[in-house]
Amino acid sequence: MRTPRLLFTSRCAACDAPLPAMTTTAACRRCLASLPAAAGPGDASCATCGIALISEEGQCLACRERPAHFDGNESLFAYRGATRDLIRAYKFDGRLTLSGWFAQALAARLAPCDHDVVVPAPARPAGTRRRGYDHMALIAQQLGRRHRLAVTLALRRRRGAEGARLRAAGAQPGRAYLDSSAM
Repeated sequence: MRTPRLLFTSRCAACDAPLPAMTTTAACRRCLASLPAAAGPGDASCATCGIALISEEGQCLACRERPAHFDGNESLFAYRGATRDLIRAYKFDGRLTLSGWFAQALAARLAPCDHDVVVPAPARPAGTRRRGYDHMALIAQQLGRRHRLAVTLALRRRRGAEGARLRAAGAQPGRAYLDSSAM
């Protein structure tokens, strides 16, 4: 039986369970404890895309066959279970307060923070229009605010069949780079 919703009651973004009053977390203890860890340092994961490697070393087959236009990727959690539910709640259900939670989780993974700038990967324009916000820019802004880091929108999506490729604003096609003079 579902618990009746009360006005202003916080609910878990993953399983919809009621959260304690005045909570600052986005999910219940059970869901937070169940978040599947992504491959971390020392684990067998692709140095470029971050996917878990089964028999390969260094890079997965896809990244070896089709070179990426970025240097690397690090995932906070594996995309399944409560992680998938939290991301869906944030991106598609308008749970914007999750941007702070994701920024906090990212900051903990990157600690100690020795970075100078946060550069979010831009969302697809159609997705931004549909949602009304750029979900990655919100997380970057929260991360920048918490750690007093500059946030710059230095990447943009390319048009056409290669639309998923990112490149630095004003850069020639190829690998994305960040020009510090643009900050």
